[in-house]
Amino acid sequence: MRSFYIITALTALVFTSPALSQQCNGHSELCSRPYHQVAFPGTHNSFSAVKNNPAANQFFPVATQLNDENAGTAVDTLKIIADFMKANPNEVITIIWENYDKIDVNSYAAAYQQAGLDKFAYTQPSGQQQWPTLSELISKGTTLINFIDNGASPSVPWLHDEFTYVIDTPFSNNDPNNWQCVVDRPPGASPSSISLYNVNHFLYGNLGESNIETPQPGSASSTNGPNLEQHAQQCTKAFGRIPNFVSVDFYDQGSNNVNIFSVVAELNNVTYTPKPLGDTSYNGNQTTTANASLQKGSGLYMMTSGLLFVALVMVGL
Repeated sequence: MRSFYIITALTALVFTSPALSQQCNGHSELCSRPYHQVAFPGTHNSFSAVKNNPAANQFFPVATQLNDENAGTAVDTLKIIADFMKANPNEVITIIWENYDKIDVNSYAAAYQQAGLDKFAYTQPSGQQQWPTLSELISKGTTLINFIDNGASPSVPWLHDEFTYVIDTPFSNNDPNNWQCVVDRPPGASPSSISLYNVNHFLYGNLGESNIETPQPGSASSTNGPNLEQHAQQCTKAFGRIPNFVSVDFYDQGSNNVNIFSVVAELNNVTYTPKPLGDTSYNGNQTTTANASLQKGSGLYMMTSGLLFVALVMVGL
């Protein structure tokens, strides 16, 4: 079962002063680039950070993931995002909802309004594949881009139909030597006609002798190291352009000085400065949201201009 991703800006977009060079996601080189020409690191199933739970996809909760990217109920989680955006007005964030339960989009709109998040939402002209630059989004205060995989409606114009704008590579993989760079969703789509694409890069294995697929934390350091770098380069060649979203489990893991952040920096052709990741005070007991994720199917990808995929299953919409 798929859930949602949150992709947030990895590095703050900072305006030092009108007289000084503008910094976007920490790099002046990114300011003039359109949204669809920037790569963002993402955390898959970002909500799922529960200690000793075999279904967990991350080691740290959403708040920690958002801080490392600098990135209950649906409203509770959206409030966390809203607080982050208020404190970081130069961050561009993308949320992609996987509307498994086919919840009416007006319910999403109500949750955004209650969380105070709707005021940040950007509306793309219908079907247009050229996107504003990061600095244009920031200057207008419309730093939140939203997608939904089914049920989009003109009644909520800022909640865009995902597969009008985004291509998804295959989601499920249990072979570390068989990463693919082909179109999984929408079926039959041409990469030349859709401006954004997401690379899914996470391994699954079977739980015991069952057919239940579970994340693989034990291999995360190798999965998110040079293996990830190779997959990103493979997809860049296959699609003829860099991926926009790179989605991983256990985002804080990597090896040989390679991780999700260094890979995305390489894609964007900017310098990566390593930093400590995670939160030593976190004990892994974020049980409410994670247990809810096993009960409901609506999901969300939040992506910032650095790209944090936060997979949270939302209840209470």
